Amino acid sequence: RHRNMLKAVRGLHVVSLEGTKCSCGEAYPCTTEQTMRAADGGLGNWLFSIFFYVVVYTVILKPRTAQNIVIGGVAGALPPVIAWAAVTPQAHPLPWLMFAIIFLWTPAHFWSLGLVKAKDYHNAGIPILPNVRGDKITRQHILAYTLLTVCASLGPLYGAWLGKTYATLALGLGLWFVYLAWRLYMRAYSPMRFFGVSIAYLFALMGAMALDTLITRF
Repeated sequence: RHRNMLKAVRGLHVVSLEGTKCSCGEAYPCTTEQTMRAADGGLGNWLFSIFFYVVVYTVILKPRTAQNIVIGGVAGALPPVIAWAAVTPQAHPLPWLMFAIIFLWTPAHFWSLGLVKAKDYHNAGIPILPNVRGDKITRQHILAYTLLTVCASLGPLYGAWLGKTYATLALGLGLWFVYLAWRLYMRAYSPMRFFGVSIAYLFALMGAMALDTLITRF
């Protein structure tokens, strides 16, 4: 409770800790027959994601720039692309649209927590947008990235890759998400509650994709 882990864990400790964690977390999927058959795509993307998160984001970007979460979000947004490559060799725009959704969602999600934990990051010497640019600018950025996220969430409709069920749910979830981001900007909504809402939004949006696919098939 009273120990600042951000300050205690540095350098090679980060690389070894994160490398071990990520490797253990992905060890089982990479041993399945289906994944091994698609190793050229899925495994390559997975290795890039691990390297980008552990080295580029955690070691290089995180202690140096307040935009760390924006650039580092690449690693966190790659799982749909990795999963797609693991099950089929056929390229498709849909996993990259899912990548875009998660990539644009990450800053709004993370900075809302940053508004609450700004003091902890300051004490650890880690630059974060609320400490570097201030509270008001951070709330503006959260609103902007929320709008971009919702726009990206409508992308699958342009190519008719998903149908009416997803369209209805994505639009409803998007309006709700933007409304709460606007309330956060106007200081009428708690940053910590918005942090929780952002998780629920992304979970529900991905669930809407799965539901639409099931309805279309069956």
